[in-house]
Amino acid sequence: MLCTSLTYSQEVSGTVSDPSGPLPGATILVKGTTNGVQTDLEGKFSIRNVGPNAVLVFSYIGLKTQEINVAGKKTINVLLKEDSAELKEVVVIGYGTVKKRDATGAVESIKAADFNKGVTTSPEQLLQGKSAGVQVTQASGEPGGSNTVKIRGTSSIRSGSEPLYVVDGVPIGGGNVSAGTTDVGVGAQTARNPLNFINPSDIASMDVLKDASATAIYGSRGANGVIIITTKKGVKGAGQLTLNTSYTVAKIAKDYDLLNAAQFKAANSTADFGSNVNAFDAILRTAATKQVDLAYSGGGDNGTYRYSMGYTDQEGIVKNTGLTKYNLGAGITHNMFDNKLKFEGNIQTSFIHDQATSLSDNVGAEGDLFVSAVKWNPTRAFFNPDGSYVKISNNQRNPMDLLDRYTDYTNTARILGNVSATYKLAKGLDYKIGVGVDYSSSNRNVGMSKLLGIDPATSNGGIAVKSYVTRSNYLVEQTLNYTTDITKELKLNAIGGYSFQKFSNQGNTFIGTGFGQYTDQKYYLKNITAATNFAISGANAQTAYFDPSNKLQSYFGRAILTYSDKYIFSAVLRRDGSSKFGSSNKYGTFPALSLAWKVIQESFVPKVFSDLKLRAGWGITGNQEFPAGAASTLVKPVEGVPTISNIGNPNLKWEQTAQYSAGIDFGILDNKLTGSFDYYKKVTSDPLLQVPVADPSLYATKWANLPNTEITSQGVEIALNYKIIDKDDFSWDLGGNIAFNKGKVKGLIADGYPTGIVTGTISGQGLSGTIAQGHFDGQSTYTFNLLQFTGFDSNGKSTYKDLNGDNQITDADRTFSGSANPKFNVGLNTSMHYKNWDFVASGYGAYGQKIYNNTENALFVRGLLTTGNNVPAYVVNNGEATSGNSNGASTRFLKSGDFFRLSNVQIGYTFKGGEKSFAPWIKSLRVYLTGSNLFVITPYNGLDPEVNSNKQYNGIPSLGIDYATYPKSRSFAFGLNVNL
Repeated sequence: MLCTSLTYSQEVSGTVSDPSGPLPGATILVKGTTNGVQTDLEGKFSIRNVGPNAVLVFSYIGLKTQEINVAGKKTINVLLKEDSAELKEVVVIGYGTVKKRDATGAVESIKAADFNKGVTTSPEQLLQGKSAGVQVTQASGEPGGSNTVKIRGTSSIRSGSEPLYVVDGVPIGGGNVSAGTTDVGVGAQTARNPLNFINPSDIASMDVLKDASATAIYGSRGANGVIIITTKKGVKGAGQLTLNTSYTVAKIAKDYDLLNAAQFKAANSTADFGSNVNAFDAILRTAATKQVDLAYSGGGDNGTYRYSMGYTDQEGIVKNTGLTKYNLGAGITHNMFDNKLKFEGNIQTSFIHDQATSLSDNVGAEGDLFVSAVKWNPTRAFFNPDGSYVKISNNQRNPMDLLDRYTDYTNTARILGNVSATYKLAKGLDYKIGVGVDYSSSNRNVGMSKLLGIDPATSNGGIAVKSYVTRSNYLVEQTLNYTTDITKELKLNAIGGYSFQKFSNQGNTFIGTGFGQYTDQKYYLKNITAATNFAISGANAQTAYFDPSNKLQSYFGRAILTYSDKYIFSAVLRRDGSSKFGSSNKYGTFPALSLAWKVIQESFVPKVFSDLKLRAGWGITGNQEFPAGAASTLVKPVEGVPTISNIGNPNLKWEQTAQYSAGIDFGILDNKLTGSFDYYKKVTSDPLLQVPVADPSLYATKWANLPNTEITSQGVEIALNYKIIDKDDFSWDLGGNIAFNKGKVKGLIADGYPTGIVTGTISGQGLSGTIAQGHFDGQSTYTFNLLQFTGFDSNGKSTYKDLNGDNQITDADRTFSGSANPKFNVGLNTSMHYKNWDFVASGYGAYGQKIYNNTENALFVRGLLTTGNNVPAYVVNNGEATSGNSNGASTRFLKSGDFFRLSNVQIGYTFKGGEKSFAPWIKSLRVYLTGSNLFVITPYNGLDPEVNSNKQYNGIPSLGIDYATYPKSRSFAFGLNVNL
């Protein structure tokens, strides 16, 4: 019998590939036997003693396993495709990873294949609409502009609601790294995104930790959730070169419907100057973006490597704006002593050049380019007959003059890196030590010609500004990780560690005015110092600041017990000590407990379920995002005299958020339909705030906790994904998520704030200092408090509801009018693959939120048309008086912010490489077309319903106020992905 069997056995050979080319290290096994081999560096294999009717099993980590009947064949070539289910199975949690099915908390992993497509210069944009309960708001269309990210609503009044970002194991510091966002008397640039330094093409995954059971491992920085960014690493195999390049064109997505020259003359014939211009169009352009990313990766038995370079040149749709970015990245691993010792290193570096135009948070500010363009009379020319710029007044600037005679650029360099060593002390016991650094340096240069004369006080001279910001963040961490089987049924995974981080922030600003000796149209500040001598009544001012360094020392641990692969218990404890706090409360303790039950393992579960898990958790996290030194009495020199700059509070303590959560994960029909349901409730106590100081005092406020105030945020999240078609040559997935959230503030009255904590500053002529929004007892965060507009009377004057019946309209007639927070957010995503074709589309939306259209309030009222300003067509016959009408903050300008945006659509085709292809040296070539921001469905009458200004009042940020922000664009891109 043995001889007969060997007679009919044969040798089978071939090549195993993935979509990028030959695959080294793939495993080929004769099913039901131990007879197996691996592919060589060229993806080739040869296996002997294979029966003619045997089945060969082809497998590789992260790729779908295939079984192929030999059927007498001697040559078999196999293409292994990505196993998306297996890749999504692993999620990164704090200081480790777990399989998704073993997670006890609300965690979600978004892999590179699922990221949003199109032009993205910052990682947060990759997440829009992808995860239930994660709201990403792109507040500005300006290249490099900031995004606001919230996970499960608002948890703080003053300390911010941004999550903690951890990049390759390094928690990065909060705050802006760009000098351009400092208002130095000429207006600040819009906030720059602190994550711009990361090349999105280098990101392998983004893992979102939502509830306290998952985030408590980060203690005092986990109250707003955690987003863990993991960059791509090399894989074992021959070196592979990858090139990604794209070219994008973009135009404004929505314009103001301003009057043209003919319409303007019909509406105001007394202000006809005989020309025909469109000032808003004149400051815009069709913008181009060029992106090139190059990466080389590979590895062997002793380690892996990946090196990358990136270049982005993004023009803004507003002239004289744009961003140029250069990236370098590297990641290496190396194993020694029979894999007992592993070294790992990662580094991400960037240099960003931002060019900005004349912008300001205040829409009434003279010199604001957008305001000047919107107001410009379309019958008035930009130039006089002699070619000089038309001048009107200090309150009405020529937008072409502003473009030409204002220079504003910021250069920012940043490096983030970490190195670590892991040693296997014993079976299941690993020791790891790592160090990390995050360093950035930024400088802003502003020059305004004396011919522009922005400020009447300096109309005979120019203005020049130079500002610097330097930030550093140093990290040292040590951990012990222990994994063991206590019994056959009971398993333990435990980690304990120590962490030390030091943050510092330094900056200074030099301002010079009165450059009367300069006759050129532009002035570039070179080396201005406090000793600079300015001629012709010149003046100079030097302002400097130093944010004291702060330190964070932490001890943490986590234990995960798994019984019978069915019941999972997790306990987390972290103790943080921060130098930010006073002597009485330097340390805080942050615990968490969570449970999971894999119900699918029970015999009573109906066969229709392929996965079913219940989980619940509780935990306490903290928030310490307030200025370093706020708890201490600080002294700084003012003209050589020691002066108190801050009143200390040694009793200042941690702002804490307790969170309760429960959830269900399920799969039906062999995971054809998968999904999750989550409920949560967050309660923040002892919020940090600057409170009034009783007289006599040199300062009006100091930092303190509000002992009676609580901020609650609760909601429900639902995520579903359905495999409509799942075949080898055709697949179609449809996914969606919806998240409901409701927040409330209570206890403010008991803490001495009977009228609430106000914010939401409204700007414009006659509006300066007006407040429209705040946090009020018993109301949602960011609630609008406004007069109720009831229309125009017979004389065209605004009328309002007299709520208290005293026959006069005052602030006492204001009433709560809705919140800037959405009641629910949605996300929709679909992907299709047919042979070599692929198609993806994604969209997202938000509903129930209000927007205050400050642009309309300040600029689009009937009286301004009478004075010669341009307005949209709808203003001409809106029933308002042509003059003398009061346009204070009211519900007249409060709008619904509901919207749904089709954010990305991409279609691509992949050409296979190899010996028989048109280009044998190419492993694969993919071409694609992408459309971004294709349409928005919304009732909002502004340029875009996603707005979030930089405005603050006493340090309290506002939300949902439209300040004539930089408009968003609609773009189309053509790109290539090449694997060599």
